[in-house]
Amino acid sequence: MNKSIGLLSILMMTSVANGTLFISVNGTLDSHIYMNPGEYAAIGVFGDGGTPSNTRLFLFTVGPCSLDAAQAQIFYPGDLSRVEAGLIPDDYIIRAFFRAEKEELERFEGRIAEYEGRLAEAVEEARNILEYEADEGEEITAKLMKDELKSALKSLSTETYRKALDTIISLETEMKDTRKLLKEKNAELMLKIEAKRFGVDDQKNEYLRLSVEIEEALFGLPEGEKNKRERLKKDYAAVERKLEGLRKLVESVGGVITEKEARDLILQKHHDIISDQLMRYLNAEKRALIGIFENLYDKYAVSAKKLEQEREKTLTELNVFLKGMKYLG
Repeated sequence: MNKSIGLLSILMMTSVANGTLFISVNGTLDSHIYMNPGEYAAIGVFGDGGTPSNTRLFLFTVGPCSLDAAQAQIFYPGDLSRVEAGLIPDDYIIRAFFRAEKEELERFEGRIAEYEGRLAEAVEEARNILEYEADEGEEITAKLMKDELKSALKSLSTETYRKALDTIISLETEMKDTRKLLKEKNAELMLKIEAKRFGVDDQKNEYLRLSVEIEEALFGLPEGEKNKRERLKKDYAAVERKLEGLRKLVESVGGVITEKEARDLILQKHHDIISDQLMRYLNAEKRALIGIFENLYDKYAVSAKKLEQEREKTLTELNVFLKGMKYLG
């Protein structure tokens, strides 16, 4: 798989402690990447148009030896199946394949924010109903208001107190349930991302191995061992459910990410990285250029003629003052 680095030429490598690799692309682009020995990194080299589709991708890894000894290995990947999916951030996979799931999570987060706002209003309303005066440094919380309302209901049971208490309890329950759903949906999305990125072959093979072991154990178990056979049958059914769950998971994500899809997302990532860096440098140059003109404005905004006029006016005022002091005739 080793190939000539072609477009890339190593300019300098620093020590392992720093772990910085400097590269040059056709002598027109200098860049550097921070990495530790044994880690993979990638460089996207843009073609005409500067778009991801025109980008060539290079992977390299730094060996465990001293970087000063030029231990970097450059690869042009013909098959990225082992490492390419791991180079894709979750956000890119979500935008490409799981937008609906992300939007659902955002709706849950919006509902939680709504419940928090309504709960804060309910707590404030309960405080006003109770005419509760907080001590110095005391925080007014939902728990505090619930305790105060419950205490008030013991001595004076009114519909107002009961309604205020029920409102707070109801909002807390709805918010708790929504947070639980959000956590479950987020965990489900993480599973889908991992299934899309790496597939489920490892888990599937493990469950298949367990299934075979259970079948062999059942085959060798006498018919009289009914309890053991029932336990093994339950275990076998549980393994089958796990396998069915994995199958449904893969179907729900549309199968494992293909090499082309992974490459496109990696190139998009590096396109975005380079674009962000270019914009950062461009904005820095803009600020520097604006600073030059602001400095020129500060120096030359007032014309020489106006300066002369102000000078003459100041001298005239000074002469009048000096004449009043009889220093001038």
